[in-house]
Amino acid sequence: MSSANLLAVTNRNGGQRLSWLDDEMHYNVALTGTVVSTKLAESRPDTVRHFLAAFRRAAQAWDGAFVDANGNRADQPSAQDMIDLMARGLKQPVKVVVDGLNYIEPEARIAVSDVQRMVDWYEKMGMQKSHIDAKSVMDMRYAKLLERGSGEN
Repeated sequence: MSSANLLAVTNRNGGQRLSWLDDEMHYNVALTGTVVSTKLAESRPDTVRHFLAAFRRAAQAWDGAFVDANGNRADQPSAQDMIDLMARGLKQPVKVVVDGLNYIEPEARIAVSDVQRMVDWYEKMGMQKSHIDAKSVMDMRYAKLLERGSGEN
């Protein structure tokens, strides 16, 4: 669940946060995904590519609003505009958005090894019944890979 949506639920006592994923998994990057039906991915690849191009432009704008030139978290001049836009889009108070600000990889790249580590953790915790190969649930025609120093993705 996104942090803004999670905080909206917990702030109205509709649930209790057990932990942040990063507290358990220790990721260096955000772990989010974009889902498309197989039918759409197969029949309208240009639509998928155009959506992803627009999403990447939005991710770059988000990154530009909250990250400085050295890659550190620091509000930039466009930060308040982005917060207000998200609050309107999510229909949440500004405070919920601010409290749940998250990192978005500016190129919307994915680290396959991080996804694999996450699904392995779900399997280990008994939250999924069978092993999942992370690459088997990704359409590599559309994925941009985040390269790791050791050559892993």
